[in-house]
Amino acid sequence: MIVHFHIASNKVGQPPSDTQCAEDEDDAVLALETLLGDQMDEWADRCPAYGTDDWQECSCAWCELVLNVERYNDGVGDDAVGHNLREHGTAGEVFYTPDGIGKAFWIKREDGARCAA
Repeated sequence: MIVHFHIASNKVGQPPSDTQCAEDEDDAVLALETLLGDQMDEWADRCPAYGTDDWQECSCAWCELVLNVERYNDGVGDDAVGHNLREHGTAGEVFYTPDGIGKAFWIKREDGARCAA
């Protein structure tokens, strides 16, 4: 069976704004890691100490969120994501910002050939 993968992020309850397509699981995992890395940078910018000497020791809610995303992202390349994709057809995680907004990052296996460009 031919499959491909959709990779995206979205605020909880809203459709994704930009869905990527990958032909194989490894490319999908790399795309998810990139999405998470970009999001960590954006959320780190919201820390009041970002860019100062105090930032490395900061434990504000934004920095805690970034650390949680970083921990998850560090494990994305292991087989847990691949296992979930093979067994359940999807893998991902939802992270909640300090203001309570949930953002989901996910991969979903789709039947058929790669999406049209």
